[in-house]
Amino acid sequence: MDNQEKLKKLKAEVEEFKSEKIRKEEQLKGLRQQRNDLITQIKDLGYTPENLSSEIKKLEDSINSQLSEIETKLSKGIVNEE
Repeated sequence: MDNQEKLKKLKAEVEEFKSEKIRKEEQLKGLRQQRNDLITQIKDLGYTPENLSSEIKKLEDSINSQLSEIETKLSKGIVNEE
């Protein structure tokens, strides 16, 4: 391969990398917008991204507690029609 061919190949690689960089930048821009949209939705629900994990844990604990209570009542044959 002579120098002209090497140079041509390198130029093609540079262009390919430039195109890939542009695609990745656009993808990053879209992901940042999705992140901002999700943060807005979380805030609209009355939560903050910082406390979301603890809120999820509280909900999981509440669900588990209620399921346990239901299982206990069912095992005792207690039917409560509220």
